[in-house]
Amino acid sequence: MRSSANVLRGVHVHRRHHDYLMVAAGTLLLGLHDLRADSPTSGLSAQLTLSAEDPIAVTIPPGVCHGFYFPEPTVHVYAVSEYWDLDDELGCRFDAAELGLNWPIGDPLLSPRDRAAGSYEAMRMAYADVGAP
Repeated sequence: MRSSANVLRGVHVHRRHHDYLMVAAGTLLLGLHDLRADSPTSGLSAQLTLSAEDPIAVTIPPGVCHGFYFPEPTVHVYAVSEYWDLDDELGCRFDAAELGLNWPIGDPLLSPRDRAAGSYEAMRMAYADVGAP
């Protein structure tokens, strides 16, 4: 996938599929927040910088919210462990305080879906309602 500078994708969470990602060119700031009630990192957040200059691959398990911010034009490889299913796609506003993510930009470029995203609480409740796999 290609992303322009100042684009933010997410924040999304899935209950069934794993995401796999790595950067082939450019830089990506990955924001993570754990919704899994049975996880030792439940409720915790982290941010990682992925760069083509120091390539690593990241797997994001079900129940971990994730958002991608691109400070520069970037190409990244993105794969999933299951066929994409709209029913498995939950999300919230990238700037929800409950996420504990300090994005370096206050007004990123967002997709229409991400611009219309609901609250963290609505996402958390929807995730809890459908349950973990």
